[in-house]
Amino acid sequence: FTDATDYYTRSSSRQYLKAIRVPTLILHAADDPFMTPQAIPANEELSDSTRMELSRHGGHLGFVGGRYPWRPDYWLDKRVPEFLRAVLDADTRGRQAAEI
Repeated sequence: FTDATDYYTRSSSRQYLKAIRVPTLILHAADDPFMTPQAIPANEELSDSTRMELSRHGGHLGFVGGRYPWRPDYWLDKRVPEFLRAVLDADTRGRQAAEI
């Protein structure tokens, strides 16, 4: 690689987002200290199989909520299973419809 820009341009998965065919969930926090706002893909860059959820807060892989610091709510631990359940349910409904 010639420099950091060359590295991120050639190594980023961003260039493949439009080609994703498997249901995919991208979770990103706008206040991630390691990513600039330019790292957030635009809707036009995503395939129809890709869902992008952008939270205002969450930091870098944090996604911690809740009212009290001693009782954190790790919503990522809930959101991923919800997404997978919805994908599996849709797949099951699709297969059942195809069998009719």
